Amino acid sequence: MLIFGPVPEFITLTSTFIMLFQVSFGNWDFTIFDKLGEEYNLTYMYLGKVYLIVYILFNAVVFVNLMVALLTNTHSSYALIVKGLYSNNINQIANTYKHDSYYGGLISATPPFNFFMIFLLPFYLKKPNEVLRTTNLMVMKIVYFPLFFFQFFIFGLVNLVMMPFAYFKTLIHKCLIYKRKKKI
Repeated sequence: MLIFGPVPEFITLTSTFIMLFQVSFGNWDFTIFDKLGEEYNLTYMYLGKVYLIVYILFNAVVFVNLMVALLTNTHSSYALIVKGLYSNNINQIANTYKHDSYYGGLISATPPFNFFMIFLLPFYLKKPNEVLRTTNLMVMKIVYFPLFFFQFFIFGLVNLVMMPFAYFKTLIHKCLIYKRKKKI
């Protein structure tokens, strides 16, 4: 007999383990404690139901912790492998991104200018090496001038906007230094 009365599922140790194993996988039945409320005190019935609810919640927490531990362990073991594979791939393709003095203008043009490089492709294929190098340099300057101009304009605009803030911060800083020296 348990704390909450004679329940057939909890009579022997073996049947108790089987009942709790079934409960841990979702096969629970609260009606087994209803007879206790009729035959004995109602507190036995409620105590049995509370026991099962606490066991179910405890079991869910343990299973979730087990899953988190497994996932964390698996992630930590694969994290180094993935990082190594990523670094290896970067090292393998690094040579493809180096500037080529003959065809760099075709390869490294930024959108939307890379679309216009298709029309220059026939000219690139027919020229000798020295002319190709000069043409490539000219194409690079033409393609990257708008990008340079845009970045230069944004840089200048941000500096003009931030200049008054920098001036006032410097002024406040100098005043604080003057106050500290005056106190000494």
